[in-house]
Order: sequence, then C-alpha cells, then structure tokens
Amino acid sequence: MDVIEKRRSNYDLGNNLEISKKDLINLLRKIVYYAPSPFNIQSSKIVLLNKKSHHLLWTTVVEEFLKKNNNGDLLDSDKARIKREEKAYGTILFYKDEQIIENFKKDLEDYEKNNLDEWCTQESAMLQMNIWNELRLRNIGAHIVHFDNIDEEVSVAFDIDKKYKLVAMIVFGNINQEAAVKPKKDIDKRFIDID
Repeated sequence: MDVIEKRRSNYDLGNNLEISKKDLINLLRKIVYYAPSPFNIQSSKIVLLNKKSHHLLWTTVVEEFLKKNNNGDLLDSDKARIKREEKAYGTILFYKDEQIIENFKKDLEDYEKNNLDEWCTQESAMLQMNIWNELRLRNIGAHIVHFDNIDEEVSVAFDIDKKYKLVAMIVFGNINQEAAVKPKKDIDKRFIDID
C-alpha cells in the first residue's frame, strides 16, 4: 500500500537517477514481460527515450507539433511545459500494436471483437500503473502525458512502426520537489460494498 499512497504526478523532475540505465532497462523489460493482457494478446509495447532522445522529443518533435497546431506559434504555456518536461531524465512511450489486435479479432466472437480495442487500452493502463508504481518504489517521480495525433511525428523521429498506436507517455526523473497531496473525495461516495 505504501507505494500506492506515495505515487503522485510529480512535475518537478531532474535527470539524475540513482538506478543505472542497465538496471532501468532490465526493470522495464521485466514489467512489460509480466503485464497482463486480454487473451494473452500482449499488444502493449513501450519505447524508452532517455537523455538525448528524450531531449529531442520535447525540444524538437513536441515543439514542432504544438507550433503546427497553433498557426506556427508556440504559446507561453507550451514553452513552459516543454522546458519543464525536457529537464527530466526520460520519457516512456506506451503503444498498442494495432496489427496484432486486428489479426487477433479474426478468431473472436462479435462481442469480443467489438470490445478488444478497449480491453487492450486497459492492458496499456495496467502496464502504465505497474511501471509508475515501480518507478516510485525507487524514488523516481513521474507523470502521464497525452497528446492526440502526434503518432506520425514521433514515429518518424524515432523510426517506430506506424502500426503502433501511441496511447500515453510517462515523463520521469529524480524528484526535485515532491508533489503536494491532492484532496480526495469521500471514500463512502466511491466505494460500495454489497453482500
């Protein structure tokens, strides 16, 4: 329970990790390997961007994407966000392999076919939480980032298979400033126990 209580969206991150790159890679590989998936389809993929590639993502790929979607301008809020994100150690890109999903649907009943995409998104969400919690266990802070329609730019920049659908990103690094505890709603309004 301790890690679940400590995990927060930490935004004030640095690029000095106590874990070695080799140990980080081994940890992430193990988490992906053991992640649950519907029908054992294993459609989730991750790409680890660290240091140089992380910097390229935020100072070039994301910056150009945001400019393109704002008539060539970069808003002050976008500039601040890019500056904040690129200070971190790395970014983990979470993908669904849509080719695997489509191929798998051929042998399913209609109900399963109609829901497999959503179930694979849930697969990715479980993987994201497993990684986020394991990072937190090692005093590594993180937060999740979502962008719509940036897949093409990221695929080109890092030579990622275009059959992969970007679901989310986790930006991570050492914690410079611990995130404040956010207020929670009354648990009795969110938890129901039925005999």
